[in-house]
Amino acid sequence: TRPRRRYLVCLYFTLTTLTTVGYGDVHARNVAERAVVSVMMLCGGLMWAWIIGAVTQAVTTLDVKKIQYNQIYDQINWMLLDLGVERALTRNVREFLLNAVEVERRLEYSSLIKHLSPE
Repeated sequence: TRPRRRYLVCLYFTLTTLTTVGYGDVHARNVAERAVVSVMMLCGGLMWAWIIGAVTQAVTTLDVKKIQYNQIYDQINWMLLDLGVERALTRNVREFLLNAVEVERRLEYSSLIKHLSPE
């Protein structure tokens, strides 16, 4: 059981380091405690990763227009690459897309302003 105990001590140290729980005064003192605490730290780390992922996904999906624009932009970039379009024309297409999204946003603002009108 000596190698198993050494492995568990290494696992405990690794999880303590990776989950940034730290090396405080309260710590596991025997093999059983280290095993339980290691599982708890692993679960805590996974939960923390899930929470950060959920918050990140929520924040990144707030701007629907930007997501649509990025998808179209990516598709056009792949199309230009696939068709072997020369660099100068590719650059012009990208500039056009950047300007077109600005114009589209301004047009959308004007339609929103109509909702603010009292008539």
